[in-house]
Amino acid sequence: MAIQTVDGASEVTVVLADDHVIVRDGIRMVLESEKDTRVVAEAGTAEDAIRYVQGHKPSVLTLDLTNRLAIGQETPADPDNEKR
Repeated sequence: MAIQTVDGASEVTVVLADDHVIVRDGIRMVLESEKDTRVVAEAGTAEDAIRYVQGHKPSVLTLDLTNRLAIGQETPADPDNEKR
């Protein structure tokens, strides 16, 4: 069964954001085992996560909000919101 995203794409694209490489590696392995899912970027900082979401416009963002990734950063709930 083919997946179709809200914007009509047949592939789910993902940005992974976590400050632990081992966590990103594990999530990527699981996601990439699905034929219609592709990890387009991995971020270890909040700044990188925001930049990658703005640049890649992924279907999905995985974001670890409980660690140092977002400390001192305003991480937008809506990736289209930009810091002013």
